[in-house]
Amino acid sequence: MAYKIDTYFCVGCEACYQACEFGAVEIVVEEHNCIINPDNCVECGACVNECPVAVITPEQGEVKAQTEEKTQMAEKEQRAEKEQTSENIQSGEKWAKVWIEESECIGCSKCQRNCPADAIEGVKKQPFRIDGSKCIKCGLCITNCPKHAVYGKKE
Repeated sequence: MAYKIDTYFCVGCEACYQACEFGAVEIVVEEHNCIINPDNCVECGACVNECPVAVITPEQGEVKAQTEEKTQMAEKEQRAEKEQTSENIQSGEKWAKVWIEESECIGCSKCQRNCPADAIEGVKKQPFRIDGSKCIKCGLCITNCPKHAVYGKKE
């Protein structure tokens, strides 16, 4: 049994990379996430314990199939959300207000990395904040937050 990171939901916080003492976790910079090299993995579980979004699972039989099914359903939902946001942006529809609920934010920085206006500030593993003077209220932060900690109120 080896471990696998669901790269679709990986937030790129690198906690698993830092936890692995065997060099099994590799950072994929272009995709802002990590992967596990099964040749180096000793199955100690350190990465699983450190992952703040619980996307590292055993890669085997039924567990793998269940994880893939959940991932496919979630991917479908997120694609629909992103398509809706893209349509809203293209049509010029904006949010009246966008904010991050600090008590729900895990500090993964995914909202910040996807913000076209550079309006999101923060430090990894601590709650992020939206600078209202820079925010263009496009909603990309809302659709990219893996913990659904970014909220918006429509105009």
